[in-house]
Amino acid sequence: MFAIYAGRAERARAAYDLGTLWFQRAISVARLGGKLSAYTVALLSWANQEIGRGNRARGRALLQRAWRYAKRHNLRHLGAEARHDLLALSIDVEDWEGAEIHAEAAANLYGPRARNIFALAHDWALIWLNRGYFSHALPVMEAALPFLTIPSARVLALSSIARAAAVLGQTERVRSASEAVLGLAAVATENAPMALVHVAQAHHTAGEIERARALVARAREMARGRQDATAEHFANDLLAKIRSAAPPEREKPLPPNSPIPANAQMLHDRVRRLAGSL
Repeated sequence: MFAIYAGRAERARAAYDLGTLWFQRAISVARLGGKLSAYTVALLSWANQEIGRGNRARGRALLQRAWRYAKRHNLRHLGAEARHDLLALSIDVEDWEGAEIHAEAAANLYGPRARNIFALAHDWALIWLNRGYFSHALPVMEAALPFLTIPSARVLALSSIARAAAVLGQTERVRSASEAVLGLAAVATENAPMALVHVAQAHHTAGEIERARALVARAREMARGRQDATAEHFANDLLAKIRSAAPPEREKPLPPNSPIPANAQMLHDRVRRLAGSL
């Protein structure tokens, strides 16, 4: 576990080659010592680094390896984390069907007292946000936000809220969430580039084009500095939309018999129950 913590520290400061060496060391030591949980955690940590760098195929392979290992050894919580990370990867590649499958699997695997349900609630709602169902995503994200205290998680959640609030015309919420993201971006090195992309999208939706342009340029610069290929891709995509005067994001109607309202209620209930037990 000390090797894993060292790897994560190197990952946070974008020293990825050193991070890889620490994760590989952790895997080797865990295998030799029969440390099943540490072995799985090392795979998950390494996978997240690879995905952040844009090495999605390698990251997916590591996540699938972690999922199979956790399932074989009945490591339920770590299996949930593997499916949760596969959910995040599916969002990055816009595989909405796969993302929903991984979200449901993670929800079923997390126990009733697993604090990860707060992050899962946000990430599941992020699927709906990206598909255009902002009015269903925003209440779930707002419910989870008070319990997302780690800067890298909180900065992403606030940026998602800003993006949804902009579509729904909640100007004051856009302003407060945007300011909070900008304050956290200097601290939350991981996820900060993507959070800035989301905030830029919010300002684009609100018609503040020059503000959006400045924020997305900052996001792209930060992404390049961190070798965050995923955030850089989405920053470039948004810049292209701004330059072409593409229309802003808009709310879409739910398809008939959509499971989203029921899933949103389920997440609300789980967040409320867990919050009440803390």
